[in-house]
Amino acid sequence: MTTPGCATVDMTLRRNGLGQLGFHVHPDGSVAEVEEYGFAWQAGLRRGSRLLEVCKVAAVALSHEQMIDLLRTSVTVTVNVFGQPRLRASLRDLRSPRRLPKSSIEDDLKRLILMDNSCPEAEPAPEKQDKVFLQAEVASLRQNNRRLQQESSSAARQLRRFARIFSGAAPHHEP
Repeated sequence: MTTPGCATVDMTLRRNGLGQLGFHVHPDGSVAEVEEYGFAWQAGLRRGSRLLEVCKVAAVALSHEQMIDLLRTSVTVTVNVFGQPRLRASLRDLRSPRRLPKSSIEDDLKRLILMDNSCPEAEPAPEKQDKVFLQAEVASLRQNNRRLQQESSSAARQLRRFARIFSGAAPHHEP
C-alpha cells in the first residue's frame, strides 16, 4: 500500500521595513512563532510548520545558527515548508451544487477578493517587485555596514595597540 505523501510548499519570503521576515524558528526547523498578518503569515507560514529547505539548503544539514544566518543575510529568502498547508480558494470554489443564501455568497466573494489581493503568487506590479527587492537589498546593506563598522573599529584598536608596542610605548588597555 502506498500513500501520496504530504505536500510541501515553496515560498519566497519578503522582509518588512525593518528587514525582518516576521517569524521565529526552533533548532529542529519547526516554526515557533509567526507575526500575524506579516509577510510570512500572508505567504502561508504558520506556527508548527517545518522548514525543510532554507535558500535551497536542506534544513537538516544546517545548525540552528547557520539556519538563522541564512534567513538573516540572504537577499532572497526561499523556504520549502511542510505542515499546516495554506488554504487556497478561488472563484471556482463557489460553484457548488448546493444552494446558498445570497448574503453567504456575497460574504464568500468578499473574502475571496481579500485572499486574492494578498496571494503571494499573484504577480505584483513591476514597481512593487522593484520596491520589495530594493527594500531587501537596503536591509542587507545596512546589516553588512554594521558588521563592517564593528570590524573596522576592532581593527583600528588592534592597530593602535600594535603601533604602541612597536614604538616602544608601554602597553595601554583600551575598551
